Amino acid sequence: MRPDERREHICRCALTVITRDGFQATTTRSIAEQAGITHSLLHRYFANRDELVATAFDVAATEEIARFDDELSRIDDLDARLAWLCEPVDRPHYQLWIDAWGEASRNPALRASLRRHHRSWRRAVTALLASGAAAGRWRCEDPELTADRILAAFDGNAVQHYVFHHISAATHRRRNAQAVDELLGRRL
Repeated sequence: MRPDERREHICRCALTVITRDGFQATTTRSIAEQAGITHSLLHRYFANRDELVATAFDVAATEEIARFDDELSRIDDLDARLAWLCEPVDRPHYQLWIDAWGEASRNPALRASLRRHHRSWRRAVTALLASGAAAGRWRCEDPELTADRILAAFDGNAVQHYVFHHISAATHRRRNAQAVDELLGRRL
């Protein structure tokens, strides 16, 4: 493999291990084994575990945000975009993000990646809220603050659903929609 292909392969294998075992249990040895390479070869591409898991997360989050943007761009109606946004995402998505939140307090590179990608989500939601407010579809005096509140509600509902199994997917979806409706002054 070319060096860039090998690095990409190692990142993909790291994501497989992280998804299976979680960030905390992921080691460079387990990633090297998954990649079918030696531990020393892995370290030619990544100086340490923190750099590797942060890079792997960065790859996954970048692809996810691109898919999000692509899906959202296919929906013309602003209300339909907002409804789509309220749908719970798949478990691997949130499991990766929830695990990353826990790991980020000990991994500055991962924390920086999380911040960068959270800002991307926030910009996309802020833009949607501002568009709807400008079109008179809903009330939103501060789209950035409202985006923060919506994302916080979505993340809290995701933890209730995916981590604690306290709420069903239907309840997760309903609570997301209720949070959006309340924050935008829409009828429930």
